[in-house]
Amino acid sequence: MSEAMPARAQIALLTHAPNDLTVLQSALSQLPQEFPAVAGVNLQALESETQMATLLTHELADAQIIILRVLGRLGSVPGFAELLRQVQNRGLHLIAISGTGEPDLELAAVSTVASDVLQ
Repeated sequence: MSEAMPARAQIALLTHAPNDLTVLQSALSQLPQEFPAVAGVNLQALESETQMATLLTHELADAQIIILRVLGRLGSVPGFAELLRQVQNRGLHLIAISGTGEPDLELAAVSTVASDVLQ
């Protein structure tokens, strides 16, 4: 009897805050079984453009929505240029938000969703 492969994530949360991933795991247990697969990624574990590219082309190859929760500036996201390139090339939805909860024009500018969705 073969074991079913876990669904690859269609939604991804990339965050600098490990606590976000704990909250995500709790929330996932409360979602309906048919809810799309969701992955959480600790940005502190990424160190380069290459690692971001590998993440996006392997573990997150099926992702359609990427939520990027940034503590600090976009420059603090390892491989951000690669993330943006793949978002544009693959037509993904990028929701970039501030880890402090404050509106951020830089993050809004790179987001690919309507402003009301970003809010």
